[in-house]
Formats: sequence, C-alpha cells, structure tokens
Amino acid sequence: MEYNINSSFNSHISLIEELKKNSQSFIEESSKLIINTILSKNNIFWCGNGGSASDALHLSAEFNGKFINDRIPLNSTCLNSNISVLTCISNDYDFADVFSRQLEANAQKNDLLISFTTSGNSMNIVKALECANKKEINSISFLGKDGGLVKGFSTFEYIVKSNITARIQEAHILLGHIICEIVDQKFI
Repeated sequence: MEYNINSSFNSHISLIEELKKNSQSFIEESSKLIINTILSKNNIFWCGNGGSASDALHLSAEFNGKFINDRIPLNSTCLNSNISVLTCISNDYDFADVFSRQLEANAQKNDLLISFTTSGNSMNIVKALECANKKEINSISFLGKDGGLVKGFSTFEYIVKSNITARIQEAHILLGHIICEIVDQKFI
C-alpha cells in the first residue's frame, strides 16, 4: 500500500513540475482574455463532463462569488449546472448538443467559453467549440492526454500530458485556481 501512495504523490509532483515549466504563457494569455471579456461586459460560459463538470462548476462559482478577495461578482455561467436543461436537450435532441444548444441560445460574439475535457474526445465539447467558433466566441480549453479531437479548436488551450485522469484533473484545477487568483486581483 505504501508503494501505491508514494507512486501517486510522485506522479502528481512530476506533473506539477512540468506545469510550472510549461504553462506560464497559457495562464497569462487566458487570464488576459478573461479580464478583457469581463471588462467588455461579455459573458463567460463554462462546461465539462463528469469530474470536469465539477471543475467547470467550481471555477464558475469562484467568479460569481469570490476567490480570495471581496470584489464585484463576475459574470459567469456554467452550462452543465441546470439539470432540466441538460435532460431536456439530451432527450429532445442528443447529449452531444447539451452545450452547443445553450450557446446558440445565450452566447454572443466576443463572449468566452471555457471547457474542460481530460480525453479531448467529448463530442458535446467538440460541438460547443464548433458553435463558439461559428459565433465568434473566444475559447479556452483545458485538455488532457494528447488533446484528442478538441485540440486546435480553441483560442487558447493547455494539454496536460498524462494518461491518468486524476492527475489531469488535479492539474486543471491548479491552473484554474492560478487564473482565478490573477483575475481576482484585477477586480479588487
């Protein structure tokens, strides 16, 4: 049992060291895009599936509420948070349409879509990014493995190069928290 615990810690530490070396540009550019979206009074939309849905919901809430500092609430909507909308669209259309259909209804040019997918192969994320590109909505994608089908669709993307879903999600939430801190400081 000790070997498995140490192995998990070691793989996490190794991945975080890689993030520290390679993610600075992604963090800086994504933070600027988010800040500019907020300053322009545009909307920020978030989405993901499974654990990535929880990450999207978590970070969206940090914008509506506060991250560290007491500041103005920031416009932020998580597309995977309304179970009625998700089940309606899934039932009447297809699960692959759950995010793109909401963007079609609610998003405008120069809004921002932030997506999370550990595999990069979630069709509802692919369709959301296709919709975003069609509507001239900026996008940031947090990806894993080799980026999958989503690779190359977004304004900015970061691929966590791991095949372990838990490590990818740990990296995504760390990147998200750093971005939240930068954005938080801007709106104190």
